[in-house]
Amino acid sequence: MKQLIWSPTAQADLAAVDDFLYDEDPDFADRVALSSVRSARLLLDWPFAGSPWGDGGQHKWRVKQTPYILIYRPVDDAIVILHVLHERQNWGIEP
Repeated sequence: MKQLIWSPTAQADLAAVDDFLYDEDPDFADRVALSSVRSARLLLDWPFAGSPWGDGGQHKWRVKQTPYILIYRPVDDAIVILHVLHERQNWGIEP
């Protein structure tokens, strides 16, 4: 069975998203967090569902009904979530 691993960076990204959204709309913040986890879990069954991104085996996958994207890498027995990013932000990271 595949394992879902949230990198420390992805955990920090998701916490920052939650902090940003919570003051304006706590319900939406909760929906984004829940949808992020559900989207990541879906990748356990469909590891190559996302579009390839860069040369390092990374993929991107939209978090359903949100403007957020998961950057992830399928590895032997796991899906590693690398980042949680807004679709319009300057990602400023190398693929």
